[in-house]
Amino acid sequence: MYHFYFNLNSHGLVAGHLTAYGTATNGPDIVKTRCYTDSTTGTEILHGTWTNDNTLYFEWTDPNSPSDDTFYYELNHSSGNTIGFSDEATTTVNHVEITLPNEADNWWFHVAAKNGAGTEGPQGKPRKILIKYDCTEPSDPSVTSADPPIDTLTNDNSVDLTWNEGTDTDGSGVDGYSWVVDKVPDTVPGQTMEEAGLPNTINLDNGDGDYYIHVRTKDNAGNWTSAYHYGPWKLDTTLQPLISPHPVTVQ
Repeated sequence: MYHFYFNLNSHGLVAGHLTAYGTATNGPDIVKTRCYTDSTTGTEILHGTWTNDNTLYFEWTDPNSPSDDTFYYELNHSSGNTIGFSDEATTTVNHVEITLPNEADNWWFHVAAKNGAGTEGPQGKPRKILIKYDCTEPSDPSVTSADPPIDTLTNDNSVDLTWNEGTDTDGSGVDGYSWVVDKVPDTVPGQTMEEAGLPNTINLDNGDGDYYIHVRTKDNAGNWTSAYHYGPWKLDTTLQPLISPHPVTVQ
């Protein structure tokens, strides 16, 4: 606020120039809004990116008048300016923790401030950040053909595969796969994606026996499937060509 001082002449009129003392008091202005997976050691979730964490910590900066501000905030599906300084939730600190509804969707967090003098900011418009939430796992791929086929004895330890790839139609989309080949029917692969994606060829390289392939799918929000299992290939490298039980006489 400015204070103005001026001189009066003998007739009671202003004489000379106005002189101002003091400093201007700015309205609230939220400079930056951020989102984290928790309040201390959480990972920052950038605007417009996917997450599968449903409890989020939002914080913001208000350098102009933080001491007497009331912050109005809400979470909804609108990208517009929805803060009306009326029926929104409020807080007097510059952070809040929110649990997202169990609904995969785009969520907008809005926040705006009003100071002790009733001035709304920034310019009456909220700051906002878009969080894309996906709480459901994708669908696993499936093998459409295998050569040699499963459930049949083979002495070929190299298998060619074709796939129907995994899907995540209503979610964040498939990010990649983790897979392993072994002799156990129900192995669950780890959560390290294979850069090459699904294999076109696998090798049965641990001696004779039954082999399986196990696949997990990860979406862009970090959700993993339980596992897809396919097999067994029955490898027997001691197989000999079929010999007729009846001798053939060559004339």
